[in-house]
Amino acid sequence: MSVLIGKTEQQYITEIREPYQGYTVAIPRLGRPGEYLRKNFFGVRVTLDEHLAAAIQWRDEKYVELHGRHIPDRIFHKRQGNSNIEVVGVNKIVKTVKKKLKNGTIKVYSVPCIYAQIHTIPGKDYTRASGARSKLFSIAKYGEAEAIKLATAWRRQMEEQLIGIV
Repeated sequence: MSVLIGKTEQQYITEIREPYQGYTVAIPRLGRPGEYLRKNFFGVRVTLDEHLAAAIQWRDEKYVELHGRHIPDRIFHKRQGNSNIEVVGVNKIVKTVKKKLKNGTIKVYSVPCIYAQIHTIPGKDYTRASGARSKLFSIAKYGEAEAIKLATAWRRQMEEQLIGIV
């Protein structure tokens, strides 16, 4: 339920309109899929901007309590953890690969990869243009530093093509 309204600093915050205008904060609980810590901020005594400021402050404090770290700047994919790679749209993930063997058994491998994502529609965060694609670069094949370099260059090239610079 990581919902964004307008800006990236409003993660996990949604707007409510009934019975009063305000905001709901829903933070996912770590290790409990589908469970959220929720709190509503609404009423007529305070302005909407003050409700939003209170919601953001409460969200930041509770996120640190629940997860032990500050809320990440951007979340690109629900199943993907945010990494420490500084390039926007390039993250480190673990891909699960299933391989069927000759005897009929299925073997499951975990492959660490660098994932280059495309989110380039102007004015809309976290959406892809039709025809845009993302790409994986295997760390086992290229090495981590080379995979990050390739993913960054590939993402920049795709972004330029989608925007129409090239």
